[in-house]
Amino acid sequence: IGAPSSNYAGTFDGQSYNITNLNIDQSGTNYIGLFRSLSKAQINNINIDSATITGAQYVGGLAGIISSSNVSNCSVDGTITAATSSVGGITGYLSSYGIINDTSTSGTISTPGSYSGGIVGYGAPSSGGAALNTCHSSAHVSGGSSTGGLIGYFGSNTAGWTVINCYATGNVNSTSGSTGGLIGNNYRQSINNSYATGDVYSSATSSPSNMGGFIGGADTLTIANSYATGDAIGVLSDSGVYSVGGFGGSISSSKVINSYATGNVQGNYRVGGFVGTGSNNFTNCFSKGNVSSAQSSTAGFISRGSGNIYNSYSTGTVSSISSSWKYSFVGDLQYSLSCKNSFWNNESTILSTYCGATGKSAADLQNVATFTDVATTGLTGPWDFADNPNNDSATADIWTFSSILNGAFPILRLVGYGLEMGS
Repeated sequence: IGAPSSNYAGTFDGQSYNITNLNIDQSGTNYIGLFRSLSKAQINNINIDSATITGAQYVGGLAGIISSSNVSNCSVDGTITAATSSVGGITGYLSSYGIINDTSTSGTISTPGSYSGGIVGYGAPSSGGAALNTCHSSAHVSGGSSTGGLIGYFGSNTAGWTVINCYATGNVNSTSGSTGGLIGNNYRQSINNSYATGDVYSSATSSPSNMGGFIGGADTLTIANSYATGDAIGVLSDSGVYSVGGFGGSISSSKVINSYATGNVQGNYRVGGFVGTGSNNFTNCFSKGNVSSAQSSTAGFISRGSGNIYNSYSTGTVSSISSSWKYSFVGDLQYSLSCKNSFWNNESTILSTYCGATGKSAADLQNVATFTDVATTGLTGPWDFADNPNNDSATADIWTFSSILNGAFPILRLVGYGLEMGS
């Protein structure tokens, strides 16, 4: 329906009926989907089930390209393939003022090229913002550079993007870098209350960069109240992907707040339990996974960084095949980095660390006094826990404990584990 030169610009309400066994085979044609191109359109309540859709570039289950349009309460299940690049479960290309709400995908989404995502393959508005709200994907996603469980690439030099209350649960496979459980690569964006649980793999042997359990590469953004639980696994050799983290591969000029990663991490070098390479501020974060590298600069929390780390901790082991550059919490300092009120489990690793984080036993890290009693070595001010123990008088109640979740280490009260315990 429609074409790039003749956009669909009306209102289409599917009334929640199913379109079953949709088959489109146009491997030599760009802008392929149920709708080829949406501009100034309103699309509601469409369910596409057991679809097989193939195009060249900008291929989506619902639309090839979405611009200045709203999509709401739609779902796509099937096999969506782009022969060259830019494929998404909903759209291959999300442009200016595109809004997608309450929408989901499942099945298999793939391209041998770049920009593959569970909902959006490629998003780059020339003006105005775009948003995904309450969207999720369980699709298995594969591609080259910029591959993500929800979004392949999302960003703009001039416009802001938002991702709110979204998640991806499918595994992600890439032949390159810029790969993430939720988002492959992005720029100038805000992400809140979102998560990824699928494993992320890169088979690359050409030393690409940036892979993470939540996000691959990121620049100039804010991430809050988000988490990743899948493993981030690259080829364990000196030609595998580098800048790999349980949460993010490379996160630059950004803020990450109230977030965590629990998966194991493996890569070439610059491998960290939370972030491979990071700059600016990381506050109220933790990593739990074991970290291993082929070469240098491997660390329990951030491998190479600058900026500030506040009220954060790591508990995983750290290992490297060929390098002694292994660090308990933070590794190679890119510029200057300050760690305040931050800890690592010195029973998991007894390596050195830059930036002043303090090693504690597992029992200490399971004791609320470690984080709230200012007499604790390494603590300059209390963390904000529920019920205000010891010297804690803050009221946001960011942290709490559970004897049965997260190995009895601290959890974020309103994120992931904390929601699971109903606190």
